[in-house]
Amino acid sequence: SPGQDDPERGRVSGAGARLARFAPPALGEGIVARGRLFDRLDRRGTTVVTGTAGYGKSSLVSSWLAARRPRGAVGWLTLTASDGDVGRFCADLLTALRSAAGEPIPGLRTLEAPPLLADPLQFIDAVLEALYETGVSVTLVLDDIQQLSGSERVLQVLDHVLQWAPASTRVILVGRTVPRLRLQRLRLDDRLELIAHRDLAFTPEETAAAVSALDIHLPAGDLQSLHDVTQGWPAAVRMAA
Repeated sequence: SPGQDDPERGRVSGAGARLARFAPPALGEGIVARGRLFDRLDRRGTTVVTGTAGYGKSSLVSSWLAARRPRGAVGWLTLTASDGDVGRFCADLLTALRSAAGEPIPGLRTLEAPPLLADPLQFIDAVLEALYETGVSVTLVLDDIQQLSGSERVLQVLDHVLQWAPASTRVILVGRTVPRLRLQRLRLDDRLELIAHRDLAFTPEETAAAVSALDIHLPAGDLQSLHDVTQGWPAAVRMAA
């Protein structure tokens, strides 16, 4: 459902904005339970959810977390332009894992983000070692992944996470575009699920459910017309409703 991945979230400022980066966006009214996409989010170790504004990418993942309640620890990080700095990215990644909801992850409390001139891959290896040793299932969501597109060093670090994370760790990447990550190996190993804007578009049944969730009742013919005109674009369906 639309709205949660749009600039409205940027209106919180200061410390509140920073804390909000480490939690899923709140679910508003009219959210549609999208079982067909929930099932795909369940499937593989790495999932990429990508689409233009108004396709409800963040809302989809947030509602999936609320509905399916994955076991173990659930961490969320909404990326900003400052995460293009590899030191800041590593620090924020550690904060997201430390503040994860659900089961705590032992072994992370003693870790510190790498200093300015340190090799970030050594830090990432220490994080991955902690994840291997703990045995806790981990779900990590990185939202607004397009913020990393201009930083080759950060993408190298993220590639390392995706390639070497334990099977008990699931990573979900959400964004308007997909950075130049090395995803082909994950695809070949059947470890990658791609959900694009054509998948995020409402089906006729989801359009009807979205309208009904807002306590609006339309004849079947009008619902079909609404779906045809909007082509299932969730933001347009909601605005029309």
